[in-house]
Amino acid sequence: MNFRLRIAIRQLSDRCLYTASKWAAEQLMGIEQDPANFMPSNTRFQWGSSSIRRRFRTNEITSTPIAGASYVSTPVMEEDDAVDGDFYLLAKSYFDCREYRRAAYVLRDQTGKKSVFLRCYALYLAGEKRKEEEVIELEGPLGKSDSVNRELVSLERELSTLCKNGSIDPFGLYLYGLVLKEKGSENVARSVLVESVNSYPWNWNAWSELQSLCTTIDTLNSLNLNNHWMKDFFLASAYQ
Repeated sequence: MNFRLRIAIRQLSDRCLYTASKWAAEQLMGIEQDPANFMPSNTRFQWGSSSIRRRFRTNEITSTPIAGASYVSTPVMEEDDAVDGDFYLLAKSYFDCREYRRAAYVLRDQTGKKSVFLRCYALYLAGEKRKEEEVIELEGPLGKSDSVNRELVSLERELSTLCKNGSIDPFGLYLYGLVLKEKGSENVARSVLVESVNSYPWNWNAWSELQSLCTTIDTLNSLNLNNHWMKDFFLASAYQ
């Protein structure tokens, strides 16, 4: 679990999914550690720190979080950092500076799945940014506006094609589900997001979007989710 979380933190952060990366890092720090392999010199937190609680009773540690539970094992997604490498680094720098359209432009001719995701994600956020600006500029006396994300139509078209061709990864599926949700296609969005979390369960952003689409118990129970330990976090959050 620890090994997969560490890889997921890097993969999520590398795709600018910072909220999901932070969530994964917090779970990693919350997992019980073996004191023989965890010394104070390896961390800035002190033993007994109240900011992050840890228990070091090694005789209670089991291979599964819940007694008797049997979880599926999801392989860690392999990366190909050589593909689109320098272009990606430049685009990510622009993205981190919230220059979303510049980031998308840099990746316009790159075909790696990682680059395609970041380009589409940058366009989505550029559309959201412009929509927020229009709300401020165009809202009427009642504070209402018909502003929409103008990138949704083209993004849905591109991501739908990638999905049909089988050339989309779990991150692309997450973004596709997000776009479908914004366009009001909630049933299809749920299906796509389920496919995303089943393929790559460490993206808490995808789980959160899926939760927002489950407004009834029946809808929640109808989801065809793999029995991964991340599902427990999802259900705990959904039933709050």
